[in-house]
Amino acid sequence: MSKGHTGPTFWHGGFPGLTVGSRLLSPYDAAAARIPISYTPRDRPQIGLVSRTDRVYFSTRQEFARAFAFQTEITTPSGTLTSRGTLYAVEPIGATEEDPDFAGHEISWCAPGAIITAIVETDVRMRARDATRVIGSYATWDDGRPMYLEDGRLCITWQMESLGLTQDTVDEIVRPWTPVETALERIATATRTHHPR
Repeated sequence: MSKGHTGPTFWHGGFPGLTVGSRLLSPYDAAAARIPISYTPRDRPQIGLVSRTDRVYFSTRQEFARAFAFQTEITTPSGTLTSRGTLYAVEPIGATEEDPDFAGHEISWCAPGAIITAIVETDVRMRARDATRVIGSYATWDDGRPMYLEDGRLCITWQMESLGLTQDTVDEIVRPWTPVETALERIATATRTHHPR
């Protein structure tokens, strides 16, 4: 941290290869500087995430940021996974605000930028279910329901209910702490199989 810094330590899990002193740029700022980036914030309206492209994201909990580093996949043009992301300690630049995707949990924050103060772990590895548990415990759907119940079951959404699904049906299709993208794909496949058009 900078000299005289007395605030909390912030952690960022993301793209590897950055160095101490490097500035994390928001996707918006990177595009303006014509810097290609291989990732963007999650903009998935179907699950209620509203990440802003003019912010960088970080956490006050190391394991939370570590899970995001694990979810950062570096692949070859053919799609072969070569490594995972890196966990950094960072110092925010500009006003720090709570991340609206995790509002009320005081776990995720955002700012216009951040400076890397330490490289904590490269090529972060963990089980996908563990990363889902760490992040999913704080995530909510677009109507405010928790994304995952306390025991790891995916919580039914109003969209699923509108298709006639019940929580019991979702429980039969999806194992606890299944990553949300995989869970939604399995549910979509199951509903197409049982409700052909």
